[in-house]
Amino acid sequence: DGRDYMFGAYSMLDVMMTAHLHRIEDVHLDTILTPEKLPHLTAYWQRVRARPSYKPAVSDQHSWEWRAAMDAVYQGVPSPFMPLLESALAKYQTDRKAAA
Repeated sequence: DGRDYMFGAYSMLDVMMTAHLHRIEDVHLDTILTPEKLPHLTAYWQRVRARPSYKPAVSDQHSWEWRAAMDAVYQGVPSPFMPLLESALAKYQTDRKAAA
């Protein structure tokens, strides 16, 4: 609809969404964030991450120890919960089309 953020200008809602979407990346569920699966949310997330404040406020806050621990947990592969998330998204999209 032409808005870059939830209510037009970056707001508290966007701050909260930033935390949630960043966490989705942390737990390796971010493969759901693709233009094919979630085009609007993916574009929104790209705009949020491109903000000058994102790196110092969010990504720079993780220590190397934290990053190493996350790498050890996920070993470079998506979360084992990814199929469940993809199934729920597919059901939602099917239900939404049926209701239209």
